[in-house]
Amino acid sequence: MSFLPFITAFATIYGAYTAKKSADKARKAGQEASRQAAEQAKAALEESQKMREEQTGYYASQLEKQEQELQLLTNQQATASADRQKVIDAYNSMVDVQRQQFQTAQTSLQQETARYEEQRSEATKREEALQKEIDERRIKEIQDEQSSARARRLRGGKRGLLNQNRLNPELGIQSQQTTLGA
Repeated sequence: MSFLPFITAFATIYGAYTAKKSADKARKAGQEASRQAAEQAKAALEESQKMREEQTGYYASQLEKQEQELQLLTNQQATASADRQKVIDAYNSMVDVQRQQFQTAQTSLQQETARYEEQRSEATKREEALQKEIDERRIKEIQDEQSSARARRLRGGKRGLLNQNRLNPELGIQSQQTTLGA
């Protein structure tokens, strides 16, 4: 019995499980990084507002620049998170397809095994029938030969031509030869 299909299925399921865990960790790390980045950006924004009160002209442009960077980072994080989710969904889809293929292969293997057993059973039955027929023919041939030999030894129901002890290969008389007229 081969364990290869079971090992393959296990490896596939384990790989999907590991990939999902890694994806979840990556998503959480991305969310945490986004949260921290948002907090840091918020703190920077507040600080820049305090400085703007003191020096409005110079820091106004700096604040605007930081807001743009924050928006860009947020957009990039959202895009990266969406891309990771697409990869995870594609991988899960692939795992589902492989699972279906594995189940189809298992069903096919079971059907092939059943057909093989049925064919083997039929071949055994045919072989037994053929052997029985051969044995019956052999028995019939032996009986015919014995009947023919007996008929040659006897003359129309009368006494036998030769004693049974003399009809043996050691004396040179074979079962196919006749002793009449020799």
